[in-house]
Amino acid sequence: MTDSFFPLRIEGAPDGAPDRPPPFSGLEAARSPGGIRWTFRTAARRVFGLGERFDAVDQKGRVVEAVVEEKFTEQGPLSYYPVPFFFTELGFSMEVEGSYPVVFDFGAAEADLFTVDIRCGDEEPPALVVRFGSPAALVASFVRSTGLPCLPPQWTLGPWISANRWNSRAILMEQVDRMEELGIPATVVVLEAWSDEGGFFAWNDGGLWPDPAGMIAELGRRGLRLVLWQVPVCKRLADCPEGAASEREGRALAEAEAEGYLVRRADGSVYAIPEGRWFGGSPIPDFTDPAACDWYFSKRRHLLDQGVAGFKTDGGEFVHDDSLRFHDGRTGRAMRSGYTASYLEAYGRFAGADRVLFSRAGWTGSGRWSLHWAGDQKSSWPELRAQLAAGLSAGLSGIAFWTFDIGGFAGALPDAELYLRSFAFAVFAPLMQWHSEPVYGQFADIMKGSGGINDRSPWNIGTATGDGRVVPACRALSRLRMALLPYLALCARRTVATGLPVMRHLVLDFPDDPRAAAVCDEYLLGDSLLVAPVVERGATGRSVYFPTGRWIDISDGTVLEGPCDGLVEAPPGTVPVFRRGDAKVSLDEAWIDGTTPRFLSGGEA
Repeated sequence: MTDSFFPLRIEGAPDGAPDRPPPFSGLEAARSPGGIRWTFRTAARRVFGLGERFDAVDQKGRVVEAVVEEKFTEQGPLSYYPVPFFFTELGFSMEVEGSYPVVFDFGAAEADLFTVDIRCGDEEPPALVVRFGSPAALVASFVRSTGLPCLPPQWTLGPWISANRWNSRAILMEQVDRMEELGIPATVVVLEAWSDEGGFFAWNDGGLWPDPAGMIAELGRRGLRLVLWQVPVCKRLADCPEGAASEREGRALAEAEAEGYLVRRADGSVYAIPEGRWFGGSPIPDFTDPAACDWYFSKRRHLLDQGVAGFKTDGGEFVHDDSLRFHDGRTGRAMRSGYTASYLEAYGRFAGADRVLFSRAGWTGSGRWSLHWAGDQKSSWPELRAQLAAGLSAGLSGIAFWTFDIGGFAGALPDAELYLRSFAFAVFAPLMQWHSEPVYGQFADIMKGSGGINDRSPWNIGTATGDGRVVPACRALSRLRMALLPYLALCARRTVATGLPVMRHLVLDFPDDPRAAAVCDEYLLGDSLLVAPVVERGATGRSVYFPTGRWIDISDGTVLEGPCDGLVEAPPGTVPVFRRGDAKVSLDEAWIDGTTPRFLSGGEA
C-alpha cells in the first residue's frame, strides 16, 4: 500500500500452515490513466467467479472486463451479468465494491502477475475487499455481504413457457390447450408481446387481450402464473404505434421530461440511448429518484391488481455516456453497470415479496431482487456449451437462481438431438424455461423453413423436425421436473440461508481435490445430486468424474465409489444424474408415473 487514497479492506487471515506459502504477495495500488490499478503476484492456477461468463468457467490467463454489456448471441467474453468478484484455489478472494467498470488481468502477460484496474477516473475510488477461506466460505461471505438472494415461490421452480410470437389471448390459450392435450405440465407463462409497445404499461388496446384479469384468473385455475415483459425505456414517439397508444405515450413522455424523471446529461439535456443500440433514441427513467419511481410504477399498479405474478425485467444495459448525472449524484461512469442494479431494486420494491422478477442483466447484489436467465443464444452446440459455462460461473459469483432458453433463443430451429439435450439439462438447472424470438427477428433470413412459427415448444419442435421422440421425451422430462419440486424448494431454502448456489461447481464441495477444481462440465444440484449434461453432437454418453464418496446412478442403480472416472451411457432425452451416498431427495409422488426413478428418494438402490 502507498497512501490512504486507495481504500483496502481485509477480512480474515490466510491459512498459517507452515507448509503453505502466502496465497499472494506485493499487493500495491497506484493511479492509472483510467482510475487506480492494484497489482500483486500469486501462484494461483484457477480463477473463478466474475459473474455469468460464457467463454470459460476458469478465467486464469485471461483479461476480463466486469461491465454490463448487451450482446445478441455469441457473447464470448462479454456479460449481461458481470460481478467484480473472484476467488482462487489458494484460499483468497477479491471484490471491488461499487459499480465502476473493472478490468482484471489474471496473468495474461506474466503468469503470476495479476492486476485489478478500477475505471473510476478521477472520481472517489471504491474499496478493494480481500477475504480468506475455503471456496465455499468465500462465496458465502461475499453473498452475505452484498445481500442474500430472494426466496422464489415454489411455483417458479416448475417449467416456464414463453414465445415472443404470442401476441393475443387467442394464441396464448391455443398454446395452453395444446400443452394440456399433450400432458406436458408447466407452472409459469411469460408474455412479451402483450403491451401497447410504447410505454409497456398498458395492454394492447386493439382487442387482442380482452379482460386481462379474467384471463389471468383462468390461467390460475389451470395451474399457471403470469409474468409480463418489461424494459426500462420511455420509447421515443417515432417508434410508438399510431393511434391511442401513441397519444398516451406522448403524454407520459412529456410528463416525465417536464418533471425531471428522465436521466440527463451534464448539460441538463435529456439522455437518449445511442442510435444503433437496442431502443436507440429513447430516453430512460432515473430509478435513483424516488419521485420518478412513484410516477413510473403508478402506471403499472393496475397490473398487480389484475393478478400478474411478476415481471420479466429485460434490458437495462442502456448507459453509454460517462458524463450523465443521476438524481443520487452518481455519474454515467458509475452507472454503466449501476443502472441495471437500480432498475432491478426499484422493480423489486414495487413488486413485493410475493411476486418475482426474471432478469437478463445484473450486477453485484441483484440476486436480492431477481431470478435470472442467460439472455440470447443461438440454437447451436457451441452456444449450449456456453450456457453450461455461464450457469457454473454464475453460481460461483453469487447468482443463485439461474436458467437459459431451452434449445436456444434465436436462429434456425434446433434439431431434435440438440433440443432434447438442452431440455434434459434444463430439468436439472435451478430454473427451467423455453422461449424464442419472433420469426421476423434478427435471423429472419434463415427462418424460411419454419412455417412462420419459431416457438421452441416441444410440440412445435416435434412437428418441425418430424421426430417422434420429442414430445414423449419432453413430457417425461417435464413430469420429472414437477416431481423434483419438493427437492428444489429445499435447495432454494438452503441457498437463501447459506448464500451458496443451487447449481454448484464441484470446487465448492471438494476444495482439496484438484480434479474437482478442473471439471467445468458437471455440477452438484443442491447437496445431493451430481449432474453431468451431455453437450456434444452425436454423443451417446460421456465420461464423468466422481469425487470422493458413494454415488448411485438414478437410471439403473449402479453404485460407484469416488474418486474415479466412469463412462456413462445417456441417449438423447436423458442426462447422467447420480444421488450422493444415502442422501434423501424428496419427490412429489403424484408426478411419478414410471418415468422417474423411485430410488431418487433415498435408501438402497
